[in-house]
Amino acid sequence: MEDQNQTSFTFMIDNLSDKITESPKFLNGGWEWVVDVYSKEEDHKLYVYHFLMVANPESLRPGLIRRVSFFFVILNQSGKELYRTNEICKLFCDKVSGWGCYEPLSLEFETNKITLKLEVVKVVEVVDWNEMIEFNGFQIHYSQVESVNSLFLNHRGFEINFRLKNELLKTTYMNVLLALVDTLNKPPHSLTETELSNARSDLVELTEAGFKLNWLKTMLDEVSLDRNKENIADHGSQVEQHIKEKVEAARDWLEGAIHSWKGRLGFAPLRNEKID
Repeated sequence: MEDQNQTSFTFMIDNLSDKITESPKFLNGGWEWVVDVYSKEEDHKLYVYHFLMVANPESLRPGLIRRVSFFFVILNQSGKELYRTNEICKLFCDKVSGWGCYEPLSLEFETNKITLKLEVVKVVEVVDWNEMIEFNGFQIHYSQVESVNSLFLNHRGFEINFRLKNELLKTTYMNVLLALVDTLNKPPHSLTETELSNARSDLVELTEAGFKLNWLKTMLDEVSLDRNKENIADHGSQVEQHIKEKVEAARDWLEGAIHSWKGRLGFAPLRNEKID
């Protein structure tokens, strides 16, 4: 049986490439894990990406969280250490099942075979997940983990110029940002002018605080434009309906006037007589 207290894991990568190589599963802290590795050539350097992943995230009970501290070491075929990453401390749960990093190597490096070592420093279960938890420098609730993780994955560096140190203020700004994203993901026709005005104010405040949110400004502009188009279309339909009602009312009045006029002149009414 594999030792669940084992903290060092070594994997041989026979052919490092841009295709993901996945390690065999291993146990630690009561969970099964794998390591994913691949490389990518950029800016005349070879970047090696490595990720610690929960092997079966769909099996995790919602609310169960592990805080894991770990680092990676890369060795060449001769066993010489090429580099080791800084220690990484991350939260793993059903909503966020993998974390990793990347390091550059010289393009002259022989890429056929490497040895990757994973060192697990500490695994701690976060028992009371109703409390605030730290996520990339922000204190958030467990229910917000998926949304915040999506921000960091899809908009890398958006927080790089955000310099506030006060934990309460940081949490407040993150909550405002999440609420703004939720608002702009609603159907445009469901948003009021007040909500859009508040969204613009929130975006200005967040930007002034240091967040890089060009993508969110584009999103707000598109939502506002779509809403205006829908409003114009709705207004056109209302005008058309109003004109139709006026025409029908005028036609009814005219028909009544003609019938009345014919009655006074002694004309017998024609069956189904109607003005087109």
